[in-house]
Order: sequence, then structure tokens, then C-alpha cells
Amino acid sequence: MQNILLYRSDKGEVYARLEAKTVQYYSGDSAKTVFPDGIKVLIYNKDMTDKSLLTANYAVNYTSSSDLVYIKDSVKIINFNTQDTIYCRDLYWNQDAKTVYSHNPIRRYTQGGETFGDGMTANEQFDSVVVIRPHGKESFSEEE
Repeated sequence: MQNILLYRSDKGEVYARLEAKTVQYYSGDSAKTVFPDGIKVLIYNKDMTDKSLLTANYAVNYTSSSDLVYIKDSVKIINFNTQDTIYCRDLYWNQDAKTVYSHNPIRRYTQGGETFGDGMTANEQFDSVVVIRPHGKESFSEEE
């Protein structure tokens, strides 16, 4: 299928929109949904304004085992509310638990500086990001 637009809701409230150029469905024992050309996921605030944006070059939803989505290749997360940006190689999105996590190196930019870490965990709204074993923090300061 081409040019897909999916919405995710909870208790009648839409909180996410997923866009994909291509989607491939596989059935059977190893049922999965593959997004070979990447995804763009927009997370909404309660008032339907843009909250966060997640982009990546590839994703696969393992529908046979759970609502686990594996996202990889140039993963970028922008939180518009906090102005944080996270870059990582890959990310898991557990839709049942409403959490995201990565066990690979990440780079996080905040208004206060840049932090590197050995992974991250967050809720799927990207409100509470925890960097695993943070290191190499650089602070930004404005020159007067």
C-alpha cells in the first residue's frame, strides 16, 4: 500500500498520527507490518496541537506477538513543548505499555546543552525522557 495515514486514539481522543510512504503486510506465524520507506509520527497535546515528532527511515510492527514497533535508521525525536531533540540509531515503541526505549547510544539536545547516553526510556508522549548512563555533557552559553 502507498501513502498511508493512520491515527491512534485512546478513549475517543486522538493522540498520534502516523504517515508512511509505503506499508507492507505479512500474515501467518510471523505476522508483521513493515514500513520500508520510513515513518513520520506526530504526537498531539490534549488540545490537538503538535507535541512531538518522531521520524525514522524504517519501522516494523510485530503484530503477532504484541504491539511492539521497532524503529531504526536515523531516528529523530523532537519535543516541541520542551524544544528537546533526541537522535538515536534505533528505538522500540511498546504500544501496550505506552513507552519507548533504546539500548543503543543516544544524543540529546536541550536548551541547557548536549548530553550523550547509552540509551533512553520515555513515555510515548516524550514527556519524561530518562537518559541511561549519561556522559559527555556540554553546556551551551550565550556569549555576551
